[in-house]
Amino acid sequence: MGWNLANCIANLRTSIADRPLEVALFSSPLRSKAMGALLFVGHPLFGVLESTVIAQPYENLWVRALMGLSGLVLVFGPVPDDPRSRFGAWICSVLWWVHCVVFMAWMYFNNDGSPLWLATFSIMTLIYFTLTDWRLAVLGSLAGVPIGYLLHATVTNVDSFNPSAPGEQIAVVGFTYAIAVWLSYTSGSLRAERLKVVGQLMGILAHELRTPIATIAMTTDVLDGRDESPDDKRLAAIVRESVVTMNGVIDLQIANSRTFSLRSAKSPTIASDLCKTLRDTYPFRNRSERSHIKLSVASNYQIDVSPKLVHPALSNVLKNAIEAVAAARGKIGEGDITITFFREGERGCVMIRDRGIGMNATTKSKMFDPFFSTAPRPGHGLGLAFV
Repeated sequence: MGWNLANCIANLRTSIADRPLEVALFSSPLRSKAMGALLFVGHPLFGVLESTVIAQPYENLWVRALMGLSGLVLVFGPVPDDPRSRFGAWICSVLWWVHCVVFMAWMYFNNDGSPLWLATFSIMTLIYFTLTDWRLAVLGSLAGVPIGYLLHATVTNVDSFNPSAPGEQIAVVGFTYAIAVWLSYTSGSLRAERLKVVGQLMGILAHELRTPIATIAMTTDVLDGRDESPDDKRLAAIVRESVVTMNGVIDLQIANSRTFSLRSAKSPTIASDLCKTLRDTYPFRNRSERSHIKLSVASNYQIDVSPKLVHPALSNVLKNAIEAVAAARGKIGEGDITITFFREGERGCVMIRDRGIGMNATTKSKMFDPFFSTAPRPGHGLGLAFV
């Protein structure tokens, strides 16, 4: 029992502290627009219904209209075009928090926890926990419900909150939050575990490739020692260069497989050194590609990072940039790819810019999905998922 409890605590600590925050789950341009349209139509519609057909103690059509109009943010503008960008994800998250937590709590308190609003508040709570990271949903609920009550107590001109069956209200709301947290937590853990298993499998496969590649490398060394024709030596050099590239790819995939299991210590790192290491160690397809990568350090600075985690992430982004340029131009030319380090206030930033084929809205919405790839050659589509 003690071991199981300790294991559960360790897993919970990992889920809270180590896993990246998923601000907006299952976002796409189509879903964003559909949800915005639903808010735009649904709020006025339910406002009218709850004022007439299923009349409730409190309703405010003006607030309903305002909430409906806010849904247009998800239909027009930059958010639906790229809902998975940092800006788009946080806008979606804030809107969901306002609609699902603050507004619903406010209306629940205004209506004294009527059966209809108890059910509505519970359903919207469950929906909120499916739309964002469970950690963010917990914090949003802890902040949003008191704000809803504060608005009820200070702004709304109604009597104080006086539910007919407070014990039942507490039981239903408490059960709803318990189920919401548990389902959201387990769902997030399953997503992380699946990606981790896929990464481990990829690491094993990559590791197993080392033996045949090492055999090929030794064969080219033997050929070098013989008195062969210039054409044979040239072919041997091409094979050797391909072996170096494949070993680099294997190193990258093994590093990817460890991304979700490594808890590497951070160390002070100079931005320019990180930039140079990335260019010097990346397995380019040929020597000329490395020379065409432009380095730009607008403002050098020191950062505390884990090189074992940051380097594979940057390598995956660089790999996508190389493939994008190759698809657009056939080969990499001078200035086609630029790696820039710069500052934005107190934040250190890295930007890998390419002159490739670019991305449409659909690609942007799926670029971090596992196994999604637009590469002309068969690809596993896991690089940016690990990033």
